[in-house]
Amino acid sequence: MAVAAHPEHLPPGAQPGPQSKRRALNVRAGGCIAPFLVVGAVFFLVLFGGVALLFGAIASEVGGDIGGPDPAWFWLATVGGAALFLGVAFALWRKANPRRDKALDVRVDRHRARRGEELRAMVAGAPARVGIEVTLTCRVHWDKRQRSGGSEGGSSTSRMVAEATAWEETTQASPSGEVRLRLPADRPYSHEGEVISFAWLVSARTVLDDKRGRHSPPAAVWVDP
Repeated sequence: MAVAAHPEHLPPGAQPGPQSKRRALNVRAGGCIAPFLVVGAVFFLVLFGGVALLFGAIASEVGGDIGGPDPAWFWLATVGGAALFLGVAFALWRKANPRRDKALDVRVDRHRARRGEELRAMVAGAPARVGIEVTLTCRVHWDKRQRSGGSEGGSSTSRMVAEATAWEETTQASPSGEVRLRLPADRPYSHEGEVISFAWLVSARTVLDDKRGRHSPPAAVWVDP
């Protein structure tokens, strides 16, 4: 039996709450659906593209206007439909597999602290003569209702988990990759709830000539009141 990956927003040993479990399930389901959407896009392109080519060949052979859809517009609609499939597939796959700079490794001196206390973080794997920014982030997840369908009597609502940054602060690390971070005393503490959750993360990215790289995989910290 496959073991689900530990949520990246929780430190080792911390158990996900009801909301985090639902969110992880939805993200994994979206990642699994993405390959089928790619196959659907290819099938859609081959099937309807073939129909467009066949209709164009018949129209060219017979000559004149034989009625039916314009082959050019039919082909354009086919490509547009396939692109829509691919776009949705990429969005779902990217949500399940966010871009990370996996060369960077961020570690904290402890995975549990109180608000107002200081953390020490170390960043390894950065190239020489490259700046390092370390970001301390408080992320909030909350439930919201999403309405789908537009026909009369046919609309429905679904429950989904939204997320946003509740607080964030970026600090320049020393050349050795070390940085000290102060947890704010007046911000939310870590919470795993049914409809709202708060998580604290430490991530890093490289800076070279004002060009910033992707964030590293985060190190999670459980913040107590």
